[in-house]
Amino acid sequence: MTDIKGKIDQKLKEGKAILEHLNVQINLGAMEAEVEFEKQKRNFRKWLDDASAQLDEAIKGGEKELENLKPKLEELRVQAALGKAETRDALKEQQKEMSRSLHNFRQEMKKIYEASQNKWSDFWNSSDDKVNEFHTKFDLFKLQFHLGKKESEEALNEKKKELSKKLEEFKLKLDEKAEVGEEKWDHFTSELSEAWSHLRKAVTGD
Repeated sequence: MTDIKGKIDQKLKEGKAILEHLNVQINLGAMEAEVEFEKQKRNFRKWLDDASAQLDEAIKGGEKELENLKPKLEELRVQAALGKAETRDALKEQQKEMSRSLHNFRQEMKKIYEASQNKWSDFWNSSDDKVNEFHTKFDLFKLQFHLGKKESEEALNEKKKELSKKLEEFKLKLDEKAEVGEEKWDHFTSELSEAWSHLRKAVTGD
């Protein structure tokens, strides 16, 4: 139980750190956001290298169902490896394709996880939050590249306030989950995944 509680605590700690970064990203200007986009592509490439190695280890360890994730992961590698966009339209296209590839990866990951008997796999425990983190960050770039260009400063500020409120609500939800037990792990992860989805919807307006 101690090990399980430690994993839960670590998951909550990482979730809060992600939210703090998103709160900073929300307030970046358009030019700053373009620089941050390239930084996050580099961070994402590094994580993909680590995830690929961990995925191979999990498969060798008997989690054969994870083989289905490899093509989706390679699709993400292609997007993350693209060079710096030279125009705003090219930048928007990179952001769009990155978010699409992340969505496909998350959907495949969710399907495999729900069918898996090994809910405590190290791969699941370390990957879920990171995928949600990058998906939300790259969705937030959509807001900064699109909304910031065509909407008034007042409308953009209103969106920032809305997102800041959502981030605070998410932090409270994480605090509420601090004492979850082993027997509620599936429910815990499901609720966190749903919270991430709500946050991304607030980001994109979809």
